[in-house]
Amino acid sequence: MELRHLRCFLVVAETLHFSRAAERLHIDQSALSRTIKELERELDVGLFARSTRSIQLTSAGKVFLAHVPRVFAALEQSQDAVRSWKQGYRGLLRVAQADFGTSTRFPRLLNRCHEAFPGIEIRLFEVSEAQLLAGLREGLYDAGFSHMPGSDGALTTEPVLSEPLVAALPLDHPLLEYAAVPLDRLKSYPLVLGDPDWCAGFSAQVEQVLMRTPHRPFVAGRVATAEFMLAQVSAGKCVAIMAASHLQGNRKYAVAARPLEAAAPVLHTYIVRRSAVPGPELAYFIEHARRIASETPSVR
Repeated sequence: MELRHLRCFLVVAETLHFSRAAERLHIDQSALSRTIKELERELDVGLFARSTRSIQLTSAGKVFLAHVPRVFAALEQSQDAVRSWKQGYRGLLRVAQADFGTSTRFPRLLNRCHEAFPGIEIRLFEVSEAQLLAGLREGLYDAGFSHMPGSDGALTTEPVLSEPLVAALPLDHPLLEYAAVPLDRLKSYPLVLGDPDWCAGFSAQVEQVLMRTPHRPFVAGRVATAEFMLAQVSAGKCVAIMAASHLQGNRKYAVAARPLEAAAPVLHTYIVRRSAVPGPELAYFIEHARRIASETPSVR
């Protein structure tokens, strides 16, 4: 099995069309078909169900697709490591986070680590929370910021930051008349929430806040990023519940924040790592993540 087999498989799986896949790969369709058949013979299983009108992944193809992208991710990291070595770096710290894990304190943490370990490159990855946890287990990342609590045998999770959840409102919204917005009033307006497929922990924590009152919220949509959530609110289409730092880090949007009348809801952030004893660079990173979180009080 060669990389070309895996690359061809990925493109066919993405397009579900041999002709379009061949165009993207810049090869003849017949050559692409031969490559896929070679791969299927080596695996002794069919990866695609073909008909005259369509092509679909088989059950085996779906299993294979779940693993193949990791091969290219590991290859890319290997190439990056060599490039970093050529530029003078002698170590690497790989940190992943989902979008809603971003905090305004994060740049300060990176600066402090660069000062303490100038020969260490800190590489950042923005992924879904599911990808973050899977990548940690597989050794693709050294640490990650997540809103999902809990540990298992492979991973250790430690709380690092708690900050207030607030109502995010358009600048002309009637709820701005409240010093603290009643939760039921907020739930009566179109509400944009986080997409649990991308930011499961953030979504679950906000859902817990919404369950504090019995009325069902008017859910207008779900989004994967804080920036898109703010764009929706800024356009006047809906309201949202976010961490205060999400608004502080995206001041270009015309969005106002109000505390929630519910009993001081907060968003918890955790730092996740593999359960093995961390090296000095990672230990320093974790310790200073805690210190920076405690240095700056949350803005209310």
